[in-house]
Amino acid sequence: MPRARPPRAIWIATALARSASAAKEVLLAAVFGTSAWKDALVVAWTAPTLLAAFCNESLPALLTPLWTSPADAGPRDVSARRLVSAALALLAALTLCGLLWPSVLVRAVAPAWRGARLHMALELEPWLGASIFFLGTQALLAARLNAARKFHWAPMAAGFPAVAVLAVLAATAADSVSQRALAVAAALTCGSSLGAGLLAIAAWRLPRRPRAPLSAATTAPWRPLGAMVLAMALLNLVPWAERAIASALGTGSVAALDYAQRLVQFTFGLTVAPFTAVAFTRLSESAGLGVGPESAFLRHVEVGLRSLLVAVVPVAAGLAVFARLVTRCIFGWGHFDKLSLAATAPVVGILGAGVPLDAAFYFLLFALYARQSAETKLPLAALLVALNVPLAALGSRQWGLPGVACAHIVSYAAALGWLARRKAPQFSGFHWRATLHPSLSAAALSLAAAAFTRLSLPADILAGTAPTLASWACLLAAGLGTVAGSMLLARCFAPGLLTDAFRGLRLLVTPAPIEAAA
Repeated sequence: MPRARPPRAIWIATALARSASAAKEVLLAAVFGTSAWKDALVVAWTAPTLLAAFCNESLPALLTPLWTSPADAGPRDVSARRLVSAALALLAALTLCGLLWPSVLVRAVAPAWRGARLHMALELEPWLGASIFFLGTQALLAARLNAARKFHWAPMAAGFPAVAVLAVLAATAADSVSQRALAVAAALTCGSSLGAGLLAIAAWRLPRRPRAPLSAATTAPWRPLGAMVLAMALLNLVPWAERAIASALGTGSVAALDYAQRLVQFTFGLTVAPFTAVAFTRLSESAGLGVGPESAFLRHVEVGLRSLLVAVVPVAAGLAVFARLVTRCIFGWGHFDKLSLAATAPVVGILGAGVPLDAAFYFLLFALYARQSAETKLPLAALLVALNVPLAALGSRQWGLPGVACAHIVSYAAALGWLARRKAPQFSGFHWRATLHPSLSAAALSLAAAAFTRLSLPADILAGTAPTLASWACLLAAGLGTVAGSMLLARCFAPGLLTDAFRGLRLLVTPAPIEAAA
């Protein structure tokens, strides 16, 4: 019997899509910098993405366990169809409202804006309103494809908006800044529609499951859906509050926060997101094989979380220690000047240091989804909002954008602490200390290696004032030095740490039967 291989296609597709997205952000930074037009573009794009966000996790979290059931599970197919129909109807209603009342969306995100910036955002919003339907539809179709282990289609579709933006920026090089901003807004919606079309074609080509007849006795899991949608609405208050607070800090603050978040999300999307997407299908399959401390599901959660954290803490250490150098190399072109660098780099360092917290929170949420425990997300979301919003408001008054970033880290750390201390029934028997200890060791070793590498770099390189070629060369050297140093220290002080992490990652992403993997 040939040995099963991990689905490499998702990482290839994700790398291509993320590369296009990174190129898009670099070009936007070069064209707009942290100007008022970039602020307006971020604000106008925020509302459609947040309104469509209830499909990003809520519906896939409920649909994937239904779609991974045996083909003859008729009631589950009926439940999935009803959930999809309800979601499409809600997406259509939200899209129509966004197109009819764009000013409501803009003022909800930036209530402090008046004058020119408000007028700019109102010009852009009508071009972006239709994205609500296309982004939500992409999430539904991606859930269906992921359940069939066709993981590479979703990241491919996610790259279409970036490719469209790159195309229009190249085509409008001679136009004014306002015209280019409008073209970017139109390209984002066009790319979203193309991505949804690609996923629709891929889903249509999947083998047909026996179609169960509709029955009045068969009901969709409306209660878990309501809990998850409410939880997602609460979680959406976090990015909404962060942008609303940043909008009151002056021109360029919204843009700087957006650049920093997207840079960190780029690394998150290359590491945590694809691994969790693949592991979610495995966890959904193992969730029905038993419960308790010795269950396959709990073993997979422990192995996956431990391996994931060991893999991402070196990335977090690099972003935290070399934040200014990374920001200078990625965004330091065109209109992204010294003031833009000074505003963006501290946020990159703080959010980058918190990537392991985001990774743990994200992975454990999907573990709860696999056990169809949607209600557990609601108190977590309420805790996050209750901490993040007031802390972000207070931090922005004291430290500006770095204060907003610190509030994000503190709130996610508190939510994880609550989850571990509460010991949710779904994680009964979970070995928290044994699972987290390797990641703490990896974090200490990575920080030591990054700090030692930093001492060997010139001061002008670290300050972001050196020439571009020299900065890139030193960034490459810093990355290689941090990785090599971390591996050497791990070999000396924590033998087996990296080997165990690699084996754990492979276990969760290899499409082998659960019984054999266990």
